[in-house]
Amino acid sequence: MSHLGYKKSIDLLRARLPGQNVEKKYLDYLRKCPICQVSNRRKKLHYKQETIFSSYPMEMISMDLIGKLNASQSGVQYIAVAVDNLTRFVWLKGLSTCTSTEIIDFLDDIISVFGICANIKTDDQTCFISIVLKHYYGTLKILVHSTIRGHLSWNSICERMIGSVNLCMRRMSDEYFNRYDELLPQIMYSLNNTKHPATNTSPHELMFGWSSLIPADLKRYHEQPLNKIVNYNQDKHFRMLAFEMAQKVSTNIKAGQTKDKLAKKVRDKINVNDKEPQP
Repeated sequence: MSHLGYKKSIDLLRARLPGQNVEKKYLDYLRKCPICQVSNRRKKLHYKQETIFSSYPMEMISMDLIGKLNASQSGVQYIAVAVDNLTRFVWLKGLSTCTSTEIIDFLDDIISVFGICANIKTDDQTCFISIVLKHYYGTLKILVHSTIRGHLSWNSICERMIGSVNLCMRRMSDEYFNRYDELLPQIMYSLNNTKHPATNTSPHELMFGWSSLIPADLKRYHEQPLNKIVNYNQDKHFRMLAFEMAQKVSTNIKAGQTKDKLAKKVRDKINVNDKEPQP
């Protein structure tokens, strides 16, 4: 998780090591990390942000594929990627082919745990618009929104997430070069449990209302109470406030405007577990 960069990971350290000047130590660590220096993204992605109309989790997910890749030892050549448009929660799965059957299995994995999504956004690849998949969507009453393949700005949320997944894969150790699919659960965990720049909170916290533990918590590498780190809040009002703030970020703020006053004002408010809404 540390290789995802300072902004994504620093809050995890602050929560567990308060008052220990972790910011400077962490920056020094990142500057000396050979993996980060070699694999840092040199060119920023400039996909124009499309307007998002999600007001609650699983209202709409965006879906795409990474590949065709060099086959792993287990035969994986593609990676299916799905992103919840509101919370930015991501799901990944290695596929040996890009057939509709494997896409349905991927969606079943998501739906069996998170429930049925109302809308799915994809491009017009055959595996996404086949008769078999259309029947699957129709059975579950899922509305499908598709566009021409390669129209990156129309599905920018998923395209940006694919960029993050590719970055994580570049930072894998050499021993996983032919076994990259084995690390997909770890990549998914890292992206879902570190702060997303658009919402200023982790996808897991926005999806579920609490911060998940990390391995360091169970190994007791720090003395912070675990219930303080999890920070679970049962108040539905503040959960809805978080969804509202996330929606404002998605619909009103273009990607990359980090210095925009409106962006800062909204992002400062969007904390699932705020004790009271800020004015």
